[in-house]
Formats: sequence, structure tokens, C-alpha cells
Amino acid sequence: MVSLNQSLSLEKGERVSLHKEDGAPELRRVSMGLGWDAASGRSIDLDAGCLLFDRQFKHLETVFFMHLSSSDQSVKHSGDNLTGEGEGDDEVIEVDLTGVPQRAAHLVFVVNSFSGHKFSDVKQACAACSSADRGRNSPASTSADSRPPPTC
Repeated sequence: MVSLNQSLSLEKGERVSLHKEDGAPELRRVSMGLGWDAASGRSIDLDAGCLLFDRQFKHLETVFFMHLSSSDQSVKHSGDNLTGEGEGDDEVIEVDLTGVPQRAAHLVFVVNSFSGHKFSDVKQACAACSSADRGRNSPASTSADSRPPPTC
């Protein structure tokens, strides 16, 4: 389990539970922000997504740039950013955990390169999950390189 006061870096395929055992209040809202800059003047389009699965890992729904909200409106995508230009998060997924149907036992946040570039071609990529209730990065963040992620 991860404390809300702690952050960590995840490698591809690693998981973190949002279930808390440290006495902190239950999470009600989380968000995943994605920010990036293209390296060497290239046009690079990264995309954030959230996949919902049941307890048996049967796919229920995907929220991404072409499907901006879940059928129950508990998961919402901010919209597609094609270039990564600008400061801060380029794409954001907001999740109201109180509205996510009980059948959705797993939320998987993903980042993919729509333009097909390798993540090593991206400058200062940052994907960070945070508690929208508390406004700080928790419980996990990761970046395309091994340096600590910048503030998105």
C-alpha cells in the first residue's frame, strides 16, 4: 500500500493500489495528467487513456481522445492535444471514484504514442496520478526517462 503523503516512480507494467490502510480518508477523486514536449522540433502526439475492467479483467470501457467520458460520466478526458505545446498537463483524465460502477474493479491508465514515435523521442514526458481531493501527486508518477518527473 502507498501512503497519500508519498510518491514513487513506476516502471512499465507495475501496479499501485488506491486502497489505503494508513487511516487516511478514502479517495473520492483522482486524476492522471500527461505532459510532454517534442524533441528536435518533431511533431509528437501522445495520448492518455483510462481502461475500466471488472474483477476478472474483462474490459468494460475505454475513455480516451475519441471517447471523452465513460457512459456513467465518472471518468472524463479533457480532450486531445496533438502537439504537447504549452505548459503543464496537455491531457488530463479525471475520475470520480464515488461514481465508478461497482462492477469496474480495475482502472488502468495508459499513455501511447499516436504518432508512432518511441518514448525516447519525447522530451520531458510526465504522467502523474494525483488525488484531486488533496491536489498533490499521489500515489504514483512516472516519466519517460529515469529522472524524477517534472511538475506537470
